[in-house]
Amino acid sequence: MAIIIETMRNLVFSSILLFFSVVVVGQQPCGQKLYERLSAISKMNQVSDKEFTESLGIVKELDSIHCNDYDAIINGQKYCINSLTFLFGVVCVKHNSTKAIIEYLKYMNLRSESAEEELAFSLERLFRKRPEDVLNYGGSLLDELAWGFVNNHYYGVIDPFENDPNKSFTRNNNPSKQVLTQKNYKEIFYEVNPTLKINYAKYQKQIDYLLNEIFEILKEANQ
Repeated sequence: MAIIIETMRNLVFSSILLFFSVVVVGQQPCGQKLYERLSAISKMNQVSDKEFTESLGIVKELDSIHCNDYDAIINGQKYCINSLTFLFGVVCVKHNSTKAIIEYLKYMNLRSESAEEELAFSLERLFRKRPEDVLNYGGSLLDELAWGFVNNHYYGVIDPFENDPNKSFTRNNNPSKQVLTQKNYKEIFYEVNPTLKINYAKYQKQIDYLLNEIFEILKEANQ
């Protein structure tokens, strides 16, 4: 009888240990090591070809396990401190190449049904780096690009991202006064995309469409 009781105690103790092990494992942020590496690459001043290829592999791996948020456990609570889209967008901006534009557009197209707004915000930042590439390869995403432009410049020419591209994707330090309006949106558009003023004739159809969408978004926002 004593042996049976002891055996049962051991079984119960083992079950409790297993339960707490599962809880602890379950609390570990999804893809934490991968996110830490991607975050480290995003903080580099410039992303090399090798680092960009590594980032692509990380993004695909995180995608395959449906891990779209960079979480951290702080004081026993899980917090989303960044997103896969934001970090990949920063990496693409810092690689600053046609390849980065194409890969980001592929990333967006795979999420065509997603309501994630950061997709458009990061696209507009890439557009400022290489506007011609985005117009050449991303013609189907002009609506998203217009929304990204309005969001990123609604409070001024400088997107808050420009002050610190490595901060968390939750950015709430905009001034309260609107600067982008239905009167000055073209002026601001060309101020942040000066090469498109020079190349307007080549991209006239896309630019006109984009400017019209920006105007309509502002019109609706101010009703």
